[in-house]
Amino acid sequence: MRRFCPMTIFDRRRFFSAAMAAAGFTATRSWCTAWFLPQDPDGTARERQLRAAVAKARAEGKPLLVFVVPGDGTGEDRAAQNEAALRGRWFGAFLNHGGSRALTELALCVPACGRIDEVRRVTGAKAIDGAPLLLLVDATGIGVEDAAPPKVTRLDLDLGSPFGQHGRSEDYDPAADERRVEAGIEKLTKGLHQIVHQHGDSMAAMAAAVTSRLSPAQAQTLAAWFGGGAAPPDELLVRCAAEVRRAIADQTDERRAALQQSLVDAVEREIVHKPVPGARWYTSGGCGSEPEEKTAEEKQNGRMIACGMGMVPTHCERFLQLFTGQ
Repeated sequence: MRRFCPMTIFDRRRFFSAAMAAAGFTATRSWCTAWFLPQDPDGTARERQLRAAVAKARAEGKPLLVFVVPGDGTGEDRAAQNEAALRGRWFGAFLNHGGSRALTELALCVPACGRIDEVRRVTGAKAIDGAPLLLLVDATGIGVEDAAPPKVTRLDLDLGSPFGQHGRSEDYDPAADERRVEAGIEKLTKGLHQIVHQHGDSMAAMAAAVTSRLSPAQAQTLAAWFGGGAAPPDELLVRCAAEVRRAIADQTDERRAALQQSLVDAVEREIVHKPVPGARWYTSGGCGSEPEEKTAEEKQNGRMIACGMGMVPTHCERFLQLFTGQ
């Protein structure tokens, strides 16, 4: 989808010509993002959110799913900054446009974003080489005295850039960008499925871990829904995604489809339409990016523009802005 800001194409080309010649368009977009968008001012906000996500995963009997943020937090690694910007676009496309397959896999976990060093400090995990795209972490023993380091399953997947042609506006092919992004979403969905089931537990075991932590009232509400009663609250549906997936196998095709759709709708409302720990939802058409939920300071200062060539794949217009440094 093509979006244009008030600056003319000629003005934008003149403004960016020197930077593009020195570093290339992708690095220039990363520079603009790092310059104009608010970061984590004291370097602790994401780690606090990550700790809260770990506590939630442990309480619910679910693994922690980490969308890995590259870099060490110093903000000095330009390549890591650029990769973080691209990953934020991919993660946004995956969550918003992955469909039922992506969301039912996502619901088996508690999602959060974090750098490798933050994950290790918060979870006690052993050394993790490189910057995998995803990490699945067993939260069961985190914070328990004398517990062994948690099991960690990684997904190494290079999705490349979701952006295609960046030249003159008449050369831009939005359909090609859309196909590229959809192919990347498919790879990411398959990769998540792979590590969830490679992590060790069967669906029955994951369901048992979740239901063993429910109160009697919660368990009764879920059982009544399986029997034809009213749908549980979104939070309970998402919490019990493994049990929902296990139990609906015994339903008729029509009833199974209805129950699965209820789960997918709940995931959209409970995860996709709410803040993801360790990141902020932003929207952009290419010329400007702004947070969906603004701070008081952002509301006072107005929109902060990061002006580029004005071309962003439709699937990437709502994305996760990752805290990449101070």
